[in-house]
Amino acid sequence: MFEFIPENIKAVLGELEKAGFEAYLVGGCVRDEALGTSPHDYDITTNAKPDEMLRVFSEYRVIETGLKHGTLTVISGGEPVEITTYRIDGEYRDNRRPESVSFTEDITLDLSRRDFTVNAMAYSLRCGLCDPFGGMLDLARKRIVCVGSPEQRFLEDGLRILRALRFSSVLDFETDASTAKAVHSLAYLLSGISRERIFAEIKKLLCGKGAGWICRTFPEVIALCLNGVSAETVCTISEKLPSLPCDCIARLSYIAAETAKAEGVTPDDAAAKIMRSLKSSREEERRVRRIAVHSFLPLPDNDKKMRRLMAVMPEEDILLYAAICASKDEYGEFIKLYESVKSENPCLNISSLMINGGDVIRLTGASGQAVGLILKDLLECVLDGELENSREMLEKAAAEISLQKNK
Repeated sequence: MFEFIPENIKAVLGELEKAGFEAYLVGGCVRDEALGTSPHDYDITTNAKPDEMLRVFSEYRVIETGLKHGTLTVISGGEPVEITTYRIDGEYRDNRRPESVSFTEDITLDLSRRDFTVNAMAYSLRCGLCDPFGGMLDLARKRIVCVGSPEQRFLEDGLRILRALRFSSVLDFETDASTAKAVHSLAYLLSGISRERIFAEIKKLLCGKGAGWICRTFPEVIALCLNGVSAETVCTISEKLPSLPCDCIARLSYIAAETAKAEGVTPDDAAAKIMRSLKSSREEERRVRRIAVHSFLPLPDNDKKMRRLMAVMPEEDILLYAAICASKDEYGEFIKLYESVKSENPCLNISSLMINGGDVIRLTGASGQAVGLILKDLLECVLDGELENSREMLEKAAAEISLQKNK
């Protein structure tokens, strides 16, 4: 394991060991390395206390924000590296965070407080792998298992319920029977978790390799996270979900569209309800609503309809929309049509017209809102293919539109 560790991480580990302390890589980076994937970040744990860490890294730039909880951020090689003292969590009273933490000298005690066995492994350059709870075996067996009692782990932090499903989906691992039982029985704890945190997990879960079977196995839990979506609809979408683009906007748009069908509401209302309950960004909500609404409309089958679609939807969403709505054969024809229209570099908005507001004023004497209305009419004609986007043709058409409006 860990044939390659970034030099800035090695430097931090080396400083701690040189000072006589233990130093382990811990958590996700160990799991990812064991799975043969490159870790995207590295967390370090040590038996050095906060004041001792400060002394060890006295010549480094450090960030002390989490120091009272045992976490020091060291800037090594220009990048932040988090180091945390081995610790034991105190009592959990809000199903989210411990009331207190205390430090320990025992790496096993530190690992015992973690959520799942695959995340409760540590690796030291000096001592090798520390795996007291069988994380490597569970990786080999492809299963997500809580460290200790699942009920206790979930009662400590309700978000772990969704994290269990997220890891199962992303890694395409089975959820251990006792862990799955606790997920079902304690799912109500998710109602006390911030919607932002739930959205962060749902995004990853829905795009995992195992998203389909997770939705089939835990429909009530997923429905609890997606306001307005029934467990029955979650079961329905589980079949097609894995075949959609691995993109949370595409998958949430599909869920919104299916919810609209099942509940007899508009796709716009269904999408808005889901995205607002998740406290998504406005841009994410706009995209999901737009794609969900268009999924109820026929696929464009000519240049005019394609230009109309391109005028209201950016390319990335057009491709997601097509992947959701089209069969395999239809998708191929749609893409051919889209690429053909796109190659013509069509005019899709008023700013792309070959004349502007000043030209309209000069030609027609119009003012105020009338100028905008004439430009809008010109764009409509260009989109429909009734008018060429050339200065000569637009000037002539603007004059004619102005005359008609003034009759």
